[in-house]
Amino acid sequence: MASAGSEAAGIAIPGAAPRRVRAGLTVRQAGITLAVALTLGLLAGAIGLVSDWYAAREEVRRTVAQSFAMVSESAAEAAFQMNPTLGERVVAGLLEQPTVRKVVLTDDFGGLLGERERAGGAAAPAWLAERLFGDIAHHSIRLVQHDPAGTGDAAGTVGVIEVWLDERGLAEDFLRRAGRAAVAETLRAAGICAVMVLVFYLMITRPLLGIATAVTRVDPARPAERPVPVPARHRTDELGLLVGTLNDLLRAFGRGLAERDRAEKELTALARDLEHRVADRTRALETAHDDLAREKEEVERALAGLNRASRYIDESIRYARRIQTSLLPRPGALGPTVHEVAVGWHPRDSVGGDYYWLDHRDGLGLAIVVDCTGHGVPGAFMTAIVASVLGRVLSECDWSDPAAMLSALDLAVRGSLRQDAGSDDGLDAAVCVVDSGRRIVSYAGANIPLYVSAGGSVSRVRGDRRGLGHRSDAPGFAFRRHDVALEPGMAFFLCTDGIVDQVGGAGRRSFGYRRLQQALAASEGLAMDDRMTRVFADFDAYRSEEAVRDDVTFIGLLPLPPPPPQPGSAEPA
Repeated sequence: MASAGSEAAGIAIPGAAPRRVRAGLTVRQAGITLAVALTLGLLAGAIGLVSDWYAAREEVRRTVAQSFAMVSESAAEAAFQMNPTLGERVVAGLLEQPTVRKVVLTDDFGGLLGERERAGGAAAPAWLAERLFGDIAHHSIRLVQHDPAGTGDAAGTVGVIEVWLDERGLAEDFLRRAGRAAVAETLRAAGICAVMVLVFYLMITRPLLGIATAVTRVDPARPAERPVPVPARHRTDELGLLVGTLNDLLRAFGRGLAERDRAEKELTALARDLEHRVADRTRALETAHDDLAREKEEVERALAGLNRASRYIDESIRYARRIQTSLLPRPGALGPTVHEVAVGWHPRDSVGGDYYWLDHRDGLGLAIVVDCTGHGVPGAFMTAIVASVLGRVLSECDWSDPAAMLSALDLAVRGSLRQDAGSDDGLDAAVCVVDSGRRIVSYAGANIPLYVSAGGSVSRVRGDRRGLGHRSDAPGFAFRRHDVALEPGMAFFLCTDGIVDQVGGAGRRSFGYRRLQQALAASEGLAMDDRMTRVFADFDAYRSEEAVRDDVTFIGLLPLPPPPPQPGSAEPA
């Protein structure tokens, strides 16, 4: 059957190089089947061998136990009477067992009553016999003489009988049985292999060779004219499906070749038509090229105009920044009313919608922070309006009442923005008044809180949840005033929401009030400018690669210096 796999050695396809079979399918099937059968047979044989070994060991133990049971009374009698003649008969009887090699009978005083040993003639290796049956080769029992009065009670130990088995004989007998089982398993594996190879050849290999031979007869130029026949008895199985699929593929190839011939004819006609179109298109492209050159000149002139306009806009924005910066007071405007002051003004663009005011009068220090609607140029226009009305409000209001200042600023902004015309612009603001003489800091806020740093912690004083100047809010709102008792070393901070609303971090969350308070608390003990630098460093680290979302304004006030350290106390770190 191995030669059947070489029937296709000369298979050739018309128009192609001959293909030869290097390894027959039948041969490979036979090899794989034989390997599987032998492996399974060896595994089954190994399992059976171990099982037989355990069974042989149990049979030996059972035989020895039965032998001891038959001779125990006679051996006990011989030991009790110290009768060597009876002892020799007992020993000779045990030595009749073919597996027994040596027997020794002694009384309880150590006297020898009988001993016999038979020379072993088995050829099994001693080391193998020791491994297989060495642990059960020696057996001994103590002999007990029962009460002569017939009560059945034991009178005491009268001797010992010991038996040594012929382990090499046991091993040789076991190996003989194992060899016969191995030969049987090998013959069975060979038979299974032969049957499986024959079945595979008849069911798979021979039909496949027939299909391959039929494929060689297919004309590559007309593949659909000679379909491959389906092997007998394989119309409904996988081989039938393979031949059907192959015939469908050959028919598809035939249709493709026919369509290719038609496409070649159409392509030839199209190529001729394309030559004429290319000539016409070339002339059109030459005309379009001339038109494009003229359009390019016009675009370059337009770009030059845009560049001039861009430079004009940039110059205008830079000038607007100088104007807006000129509207902001210097930090020294608070004069002697505070010990230290730090100001940070960072518009998102060149100009922004944040604005602040610093001033002092009659021993009162005034700090105002304003966050107008929008940012960039629209926000800057709003700050200009706020700056124009703030001077009038400050000249008319009582500086000791920040809540009244917010209410007056609300009415002034509404009038300047003409909210009755339909707009809804406005601003958030906070007013902080420092009265170092009375040691009071007064605050009022419209959506901007006040942060108070004292004793290593930072608290937040919330203002009113309401803006200024918005048409959607009714005028005449009464803002609340908050008074904070001033202690030496206590610091106050005003910040617009550009800090707390900034997105950053791994989860792209807002910086938030809590992080701001933690940054302020961590910087306690530093100079006010250093505390502001520390806050902006934490802000930039949290923001990372995220773009700045809004204008940011920061004002820090230290009205009274920290108290001097007490003698003997440690300086603050």
